Amino acid sequence: MIQVELSNLMFPKISVKISGQPTREDRLEFEKIIDELNEMMESSQLYITEDEAIITVYYVTLDEMPKIEPNYVSESWDFKFPSCH
Repeated sequence: MIQVELSNLMFPKISVKISGQPTREDRLEFEKIIDELNEMMESSQLYITEDEAIITVYYVTLDEMPKIEPNYVSESWDFKFPSCH
């Protein structure tokens, strides 16, 4: 499940980088999600880049998660970032 607060995005173009080792199917599905989100947003558009990005999506194994996020809880299939208010 992906939850995005669309009204809080303040950038007209939002770069997204894919990191890790997604399969071809992962990549195609992610591109579909980007397209669907872009259809819902009026003032911003997401685009995938290989360069530095505002958002990075990691395709890694559970064993690799602590390297990506130090607050990761072992064996958890999701990670929720604290709110930035």
